[in-house]
Amino acid sequence: MVYLFLNSISTGEVIIILVFILMFFGSKGVPGIARSLGKGLRQLRDATDDIKRDIRHSVEDIEKDVKRNMDGVNITKDITETQAAIQKNIDDIVRRPTRFVKDNIQEFKDNVEQSAAKEKSDSAGAVKKEKNPVNVKEKAPVSSKKKAPKIKTDNTEKK
Repeated sequence: MVYLFLNSISTGEVIIILVFILMFFGSKGVPGIARSLGKGLRQLRDATDDIKRDIRHSVEDIEKDVKRNMDGVNITKDITETQAAIQKNIDDIVRRPTRFVKDNIQEFKDNVEQSAAKEKSDSAGAVKKEKNPVNVKEKAPVSSKKKAPKIKTDNTEKK
């Protein structure tokens, strides 16, 4: 225990104070004063020790409760599961445009292949027609001029 006032008081001053206390209270009163002062300091020390003990017990109880509650919870497992779910969502978001582009490219290739196959079959049919030309004499001539239809009018028999 550190006494703050002893730093500035010398030994001679302490002796003078003790002499005045002895003269003021007498030889029979000084032991009673010392006893009551000792009891007061003891009670003060016991009270602070009780407060410290209560605080320690409260902290220990809280720690036990936290440990007991944390035993049922596996935080690392929960964090790992959450991380896996988030990573899956991110992967889906990243892959979605790639799949879309790949699907469109494949569809475009299929359309080009179908068009090419159709043009081949059309050109193969045209080549067959050219190899087997139709006899022009057998075909009836088609004239490009068409005759205009005759229109009847109501004024035909007026005289």
